[in-house]
Amino acid sequence: MKVSIIGCGRVGTTTAYAIALQGLAKELVLVDVDGEKAKGEALDIVHGTGQLPNISVSSGGYQKTADSDIVIVTAGIPRKPGENRLDLAKKNVQVVKDIIDKVMSVNSEPYIIMVSNPVDIMTQIAFKQSKLPYQKIFGLGNVLDLLRFESLLGNYLGIHPANVSSMVIGEHGDSMVILDDNTYISGVPLNRYKVISQQTLAKIKEDTVKGGAQVIERKGGTFYSVSLAICKVVEAINKNTKEILPVCYYHHNNETTYSEPVIVGKNGIEHEVKLDLCPSKQVKLQNSISIIKSMLNDIEA
Repeated sequence: MKVSIIGCGRVGTTTAYAIALQGLAKELVLVDVDGEKAKGEALDIVHGTGQLPNISVSSGGYQKTADSDIVIVTAGIPRKPGENRLDLAKKNVQVVKDIIDKVMSVNSEPYIIMVSNPVDIMTQIAFKQSKLPYQKIFGLGNVLDLLRFESLLGNYLGIHPANVSSMVIGEHGDSMVILDDNTYISGVPLNRYKVISQQTLAKIKEDTVKGGAQVIERKGGTFYSVSLAICKVVEAINKNTKEILPVCYYHHNNETTYSEPVIVGKNGIEHEVKLDLCPSKQVKLQNSISIIKSMLNDIEA
């Protein structure tokens, strides 16, 4: 499998390293506006390939990405401390359009995974620009948020987070909807596994929602957990795991991109998983969708 990563910032390069470590590609191509940086990042991984699963790592321009199976777009102007998502979106719209045009000029029907933030908005921009079916171009969405919630809850419970099963939907942002009432510990409902105070659960949810901002405030950016979330999506396609993941994708019924669980496999989004939400969670989801729509309207205005 050939994977190309557009953007050699901290997210892109950490993702490249994680993909190489996990053996999720046979060929890995790094592309960046700073060609020398991309070359250096690729060379740094090449120097360690003797300790990695067999992989070819290189860098170059968009022509080098031709015939990619998966293209991961992490490029964009990064979010600054205190910056709102609308300001970030306005700066990144043209960047994403240009990237998609260049990717599609040398690829016919790649799978494109959008990571550039705000990811719901950038995914919708990319979807319309590429003219690919939604099954082939989608964003990381709430995959990272779900990973954060399950990890934080598992750590609190003193168990491996892999035993925690939950779901996060809606916007990858402050209005995300964490389905804490549908959270299980190895098949046992959370409230029957262990009694957790509403205050404690609220704090874990808040740390999930604010997790990215908390890291950005302290170190200037998030990339370790992001790269692991990206690898989860790449693995689902590469190994056809049929995993249920809350990626963000374009919903034709309301013409908006947001996260809901889907089955991801060798054909990208293979099946949508319809949720039976309680009234309060349904209201929260509709609010989240409205926020995304409002941002899209502000950008197009």
